[in-house]
Amino acid sequence: MTNPNLNPSPQGRLLLLIAAGIGITVGTGFAYGRLTQRWGPGPDLMAAARNVANLPKQIGDWQLLSEEPMDPAVIQILSCAGHVNRKYLNRQTGQTISIAIIVGPSGPTSVHTPEICYSSRAYTVTGTRKRATLSDPDGRAHSFWTLSFRSNKTSIDQLRVCYGWCADAGWTAAESPRLEFAGRRLLYKLQIASLVSQLAADKSPDPCQEFLSALLRSGWKING
Repeated sequence: MTNPNLNPSPQGRLLLLIAAGIGITVGTGFAYGRLTQRWGPGPDLMAAARNVANLPKQIGDWQLLSEEPMDPAVIQILSCAGHVNRKYLNRQTGQTISIAIIVGPSGPTSVHTPEICYSSRAYTVTGTRKRATLSDPDGRAHSFWTLSFRSNKTSIDQLRVCYGWCADAGWTAAESPRLEFAGRRLLYKLQIASLVSQLAADKSPDPCQEFLSALLRSGWKING
């Protein structure tokens, strides 16, 4: 004898389809909400934010000069869970750099690059970006994009910039960060900038890379 419960009526099948659809919608909505921090940063992002805030104030010969919060509108656009926005001074050379480190969901963290940001601020990219590889004391290689800008105004200074992303233990100069880090719960981005006299641009060491080398030697790591 056939069990009628195994052959639901058309109305019953419709209810099952509706229930399944609701389940998929709720599941998708929950996953999207997690990725976009709809209910606030999760514990992992909060821990990552605390780690970013613990960036040392003294890094080799580089001393913290000033620190400012980011624009709230920028934080909202990037969905930042945590950030630092600082200037450091090299006590030996007198050079200064600006550094910003953010951590947040991989989507918004991966898409904004200096080529976009500075080009909208009266700067023009000179040449193509290049990959710089630096090693930490453990021998791990970290890669960063480096590029230069010139001001569209009268300044003769050259703007040097280094940037990269990190999803686990190493910094990476990703070719397609949005694809490479898709689906990651959190992503770090680091960006360093420094003004260099055009007359000394070809003779002096890149202050951004000098700072990065000191940072990698400092013992501070993005995974705590």
